[in-house]
Amino acid sequence: MRTPETKQARELLDALANTSGLIEPKLVVSETTQVAIPAQVLEHFMEVLHHLANGNVVIITPENALLTTGEAARILGCSRPHVVKLIKQGELNTTMVGSHYRVSMSDLKEYKSRAFERQREALRQLTAESQELFGDD
Repeated sequence: MRTPETKQARELLDALANTSGLIEPKLVVSETTQVAIPAQVLEHFMEVLHHLANGNVVIITPENALLTTGEAARILGCSRPHVVKLIKQGELNTTMVGSHYRVSMSDLKEYKSRAFERQREALRQLTAESQELFGDD
């Protein structure tokens, strides 16, 4: 869905992309103060703009952040009980804080990567079986 915010993000992303390498972007703090934006910060900012321009929600979380099971579920796009099931099955590493599970952002990213690879492998197998059954048509 196109909103004023997604349109603004797209315009800013396009403007920055068109000047990439030609100028050093600066943050205007006041009429008399400008601060150069480091390349790595600009790269992350452009990635955020890309997601916003496409209507995606952006969550910025430190790599070492400890998330509740509810927060992990929102990031994975599943229910909190499903996250607890993944934890109990040993699929997702956790830390206990008192009697509550906490999932590190890095462990959550690793789980997502493993899950994506399993999905890709399943798709490869289905494609191979389909080709075997029905030919290459």
